[in-house]
Amino acid sequence: MNNYDLAGNLARAMLTQIQSSSGALTPEDIETAVDNVNNSQLVNPPLTEAARASLLQELQSDYETIIGVERELLGTDDDGWEPWLESRKTSIDWAYSNRYITHLSNNGFNEKVIERLNRSTDRIIGLTGDPTKDGVWDRRGLVVGLVQSGKTANYLSLVNKAIDTGYKVIIILTGFTESLRAQTQLRVQDGVLGRNVTYDKKAKKIVATPCGVGQIPPKPEMFVDCSTTASDDFKTSIAKNHGISIGGKGTKPIIFVVKKNASVLRNLLAWVHSYASPAADGTRYVGDAPLLVIDDESDVGSVDTKKGNIDDFGDADEDHDPTKINKQIRKLLELFNKSSYVGYTATPFANVLIHSEGKVGIDSDDDMRIGEDLFPRSFIVSLPTPSNHVGPTKIFGVSDSDGLPIIRTVVDVELGDSKSNYWMPRSHKASHFPRYKGQDRVPPSLREAMHHFLLACAARNLRGDRAKHCSMLIHVTRFIDVQGRVYDQVERELKQIRDVLRDNSDGGALLSELKEIWTTDESSFQSVTGKIRDMSPEALYQNPVHSWRDIQTELTRAAESIAVRKIHGNSGQDLDYSNHKDGLKVIAIGGDKLSRGLTLEGLTVSYFLRASKMYDTLMQMGRWFGYRPGYVDLCRLFTTQDMSEWFGHIAEATEELRDEFDRMAIQKRTPKDFGLRILSHPTMLVTSQVKMRHGSSIQITFNGDISETIDFHRNAEAVRHNYDAAHQLFESIVSSYGVGISRSLSKSKYWEDIESDYVLKFLADYAEHKAAKKVKPRLLHEYIRKENGLERLRKWTVVLAAGLAEETHEFSGISVPLVLREWYLGRGLSESEADEQRNELIKDDHYRIKRLVSPSDEAIGLTENQKQEALDLTLKRWRSKKEGKEPTTPSGMSLRQVRDEDNGLLMIYPLNTDGTDKQVESTGLPTLGFAISFPTVAGEPSKVTYMVNNIYQQEAQEDD
Repeated sequence: MNNYDLAGNLARAMLTQIQSSSGALTPEDIETAVDNVNNSQLVNPPLTEAARASLLQELQSDYETIIGVERELLGTDDDGWEPWLESRKTSIDWAYSNRYITHLSNNGFNEKVIERLNRSTDRIIGLTGDPTKDGVWDRRGLVVGLVQSGKTANYLSLVNKAIDTGYKVIIILTGFTESLRAQTQLRVQDGVLGRNVTYDKKAKKIVATPCGVGQIPPKPEMFVDCSTTASDDFKTSIAKNHGISIGGKGTKPIIFVVKKNASVLRNLLAWVHSYASPAADGTRYVGDAPLLVIDDESDVGSVDTKKGNIDDFGDADEDHDPTKINKQIRKLLELFNKSSYVGYTATPFANVLIHSEGKVGIDSDDDMRIGEDLFPRSFIVSLPTPSNHVGPTKIFGVSDSDGLPIIRTVVDVELGDSKSNYWMPRSHKASHFPRYKGQDRVPPSLREAMHHFLLACAARNLRGDRAKHCSMLIHVTRFIDVQGRVYDQVERELKQIRDVLRDNSDGGALLSELKEIWTTDESSFQSVTGKIRDMSPEALYQNPVHSWRDIQTELTRAAESIAVRKIHGNSGQDLDYSNHKDGLKVIAIGGDKLSRGLTLEGLTVSYFLRASKMYDTLMQMGRWFGYRPGYVDLCRLFTTQDMSEWFGHIAEATEELRDEFDRMAIQKRTPKDFGLRILSHPTMLVTSQVKMRHGSSIQITFNGDISETIDFHRNAEAVRHNYDAAHQLFESIVSSYGVGISRSLSKSKYWEDIESDYVLKFLADYAEHKAAKKVKPRLLHEYIRKENGLERLRKWTVVLAAGLAEETHEFSGISVPLVLREWYLGRGLSESEADEQRNELIKDDHYRIKRLVSPSDEAIGLTENQKQEALDLTLKRWRSKKEGKEPTTPSGMSLRQVRDEDNGLLMIYPLNTDGTDKQVESTGLPTLGFAISFPTVAGEPSKVTYMVNNIYQQEAQEDD
């Protein structure tokens, strides 16, 4: 038995004794048990820090029904806060919270989900301020969950508990659009207020009718006030006519659901300010009214993006004037002497990059105080990933697991003799007219996506979902005028589908197409359903395989039920799911309005072309993430190869950051520590540059990461230059160290214990393509040099990778087959279309591949014990999440965790251009790529400075 398993067994025995005597466990019990075992003489040598963190995570997962699985980072702010909920819990009447739990149960939430929700919101409300505590206090926190994973249900549970525990004012900040605010208002009415609230303009009064939780007896004694409705954001006139007030003994709790609009927030602030009383310091505070602000999508709108908030010394500038929305939120919090702010987001990058120190004084416009910025200094809570949530890692997979086979590559939207004749160029203006090969119609890929949606609607009808909502998303442009032109094309295409199904006017051609999509080849619906059934025994994947005969009987009815909607501010159309009790079948066409927060019920097919360079923006646009009970196998994502690879990369990077969060939580690190870790991540485009607190100078580290070239020159001179860099490297190594070690089952060669000077010279000589975002040889060179100064990365394993190509090449007497990697663009096209796209690519003098490194390459140079330890870490991580198939090989992250911190891994790949690049072939040389796998260090890793120029900043702002 290895040390890891021995430590785990001993810790479990100790925990069993603790549980039997006390009946409960805490996270501290688990940590104490692991440390006691690890420090004993039985575990020799002791576990490494990485193995210790992994064991803690595994045990916490094993005992999740006892201790919960939320991860949290607690701040060190000195505001006098101390845990309060446990001591008050038995004396609180949980009337609102209990009826919300009943409401969820009545609406199909299973017992385990409700238990987790109740547990997590207990933890979150307990981290806010105690509303019964006297004095002045101010708590700032952040809750992180996956996109479309149920954050709304979580904060509605939190609101109910806030009312039960004594909060008197609750403000829910939604997105920028009225449709999103109205959607949130309806959910608040259903899950908290228990009544539909409307404003009778003639009678000038609020009218309420029971709904949702309001239909569950017994009703709480004290009703909650609300001055916003589904049709009206906050208005001073409505608040006055409603007769509500803030502060003072005996006042009712009050809820506001408002969008992030500067004028709306300014009006709310002015109205609240009228209830404030003078304080001893001359300012005004609202007393006896503990405030809870819930900021949904808190990384958008709320973050101060105005330049100049940091002075030349890196400190908060006292004279800085924040952005309007950020300023209003901070003034609102400062107006209450007791306040808690809780942001919710799936992409916390911008939030934790807010400057964590400093305050701004008085606003000269109204003499109100502007409090400190919205950095979550008090706590960050990371919600667990529900097993039935279809998130980025399930759809796109990560390095050690496959994604779902539901992605279809779009390759026909940029075909034609010029961009003006493309259907949808990546860069276009509001005046663009979509044209497929000069014709005013949808491209074949969008037509196919509509066919998939029709078939999915038919299948869902067969599965008993006839009265449930079913949606298709088309998000291809941010311009409203262009969306309108797409809408017209989609409407015409849908009408033609209906007409043909009704009268069979095309001789059966449409039915033949649909039958092929349903039954033929590996990408058919029947095949995909079978593949997904085989992926896992989970109920999520076990859906029936329908026959074509059954599907055909539903097609006409399904087509007739589908509506097409333009979802933008000028359309007058909306996703009015609540008005369709029999289920709304809709194709929603939009842009920014669909990109954040707004939920598309029953989203089944997505057609997505909209690009962004930012992790957070791109992930939030992914409306297809979420819960897909009974129809995950019917879902399809149509997108470009570029976008698919971007999302896959982001899924892996985000998963790494979630793992890093878990490790930091176990190590009891702070929110500020997490911000520094995100800031130092080697893939820099985590959020818009204007949201990063250090301007254009950013510090990064490569600790525990891999950097690999995927962008390559086509210029013959540049190809020769990089080839020479590799050739000189191998000449030097062979001269000093011999012919190297042959890798088993491969013609690859590798050398061990190579001095770092050889690697540094190679990096100094290699010239990356300008399109390369992640691999910057200069930064890699500087990082290694700094690590050398700390007695790390002094010895290297250097690999000359062999591939499977027939062509071979010789380096210093060592002949290896060239490595085959496919072009990133130009696949799945006809010969003429491929030539057209390749010609466009050649103009850029550049090509790209998906990945350079084969999964097993990072294991080169490790001992068998290290490989086994890495596999153990991979399995432990998989068992805590249970996503995808059980891994049989160690992940790259785990391999980097076990690699000795004095040993780096440099891999050189001579690439075969596969006969597609005559310009490069004319050199007679392979294209050279490289990758560096950096070990995880136990101490503080080195950091290097990365400068981002003003052109990139402008691009970032345009994309955000």
